[in-house]
Amino acid sequence: MTTLAMFNAGGSPSLLAATPARSSESSMQERLAMFFSEQGPYIDTCRELLRSLRAAAIEHVFVGDVALKAYDAPYAEQRVEVCVQLADIDKFRGEFAGHVFTPLPGQATRYYWPATHVEIGLLASGEVAGDRFRQQEIRWPDASEAAWVQGVPVPMLARLIDLKLATWDPADRGDVAHLIAANGLDKSFAGSIHVLVRAAYLECCSREAQRDVRN
Repeated sequence: MTTLAMFNAGGSPSLLAATPARSSESSMQERLAMFFSEQGPYIDTCRELLRSLRAAAIEHVFVGDVALKAYDAPYAEQRVEVCVQLADIDKFRGEFAGHVFTPLPGQATRYYWPATHVEIGLLASGEVAGDRFRQQEIRWPDASEAAWVQGVPVPMLARLIDLKLATWDPADRGDVAHLIAANGLDKSFAGSIHVLVRAAYLECCSREAQRDVRN
């Protein structure tokens, strides 16, 4: 799926991610509006979730498909995932559960918006991300660590790759391959990747390079 690529002149997703400083409020709002200007159930749900988080003053950082979109990589539009503080998960439940977002049965941090039935996942910043049986060091980011890419708070590019590779899921490795291609990355970026998943990143780079040769 083609995504919007609304960057500053001469910018790129990876360069912007390396500079987490916020732009002016008006500029950020314009870029955010552009980012979520598409129509459809997934983006509609993103807009409603963002409106709710802001109304409740809940600091957040988007991961998953929204972060892929921010870095101009293909995304599946399956679930909106956002990291918040553990206390804010309870705050979100108290303010929105049952009348704005419907809780999924048996899932304390999973909801859906009845207007679209798109799933929303809340992730606790600081908790172990991915496969916690294989690693304990890569954790969900805090809003204070966010890079502002296309006006959206998402993880720094290297951190997003860490999070994807920490699952040991082939689908997430496919997402990393897309991030490598979309952002012009290669093996020289490996030093920015967490040591626990660096070998997996290098493998993704090699496979992407082979694909380019075949094409």
